[in-house]
Amino acid sequence: MFSNAAFITFAVCFIALGCSGESSTPQRWQQSVKAGNKTYFLFNQPLTLIEADIQCRQEKMKLLSIENEAEYRDLVAKINEFDTGNPLYVWSSGTLNSDGTWLWLSTREPITFFDWVGDFEPEPGMDCINLNFNFYPKGTYTTTACSTPSNFICEL
Repeated sequence: MFSNAAFITFAVCFIALGCSGESSTPQRWQQSVKAGNKTYFLFNQPLTLIEADIQCRQEKMKLLSIENEAEYRDLVAKINEFDTGNPLYVWSSGTLNSDGTWLWLSTREPITFFDWVGDFEPEPGMDCINLNFNFYPKGTYTTTACSTPSNFICEL
């Protein structure tokens, strides 16, 4: 499943290809969003999940991981306060592990809070979690292929 491939790709990139080198800073919708005790940066640069994870690490941050419902609600409320002018799907670091459990790629911690729309059963190959701000309710979790380019959120 995804988690083994993600870490192999990540390791190859950093060890063999030197991905920790300089990168261009992507355009941001706004400087930052503060919610709870964290600061979030929303990147308006569609990347695959692995590329987004690498970009966050190069920026000395980590790809979004949500610890609990309070953090989730606070973050979604803040993001919904501004309009990007475009459909908004953003990567979190949520991934489906090889044993069928969901975990945060950036922390390797299990996901303990989910906000799926209705009954949820991921489709094969849809192993990564996006936050979807296009449909009601705004900010719900959706899954997509990890190789699909999407905007993303890094956190401090």
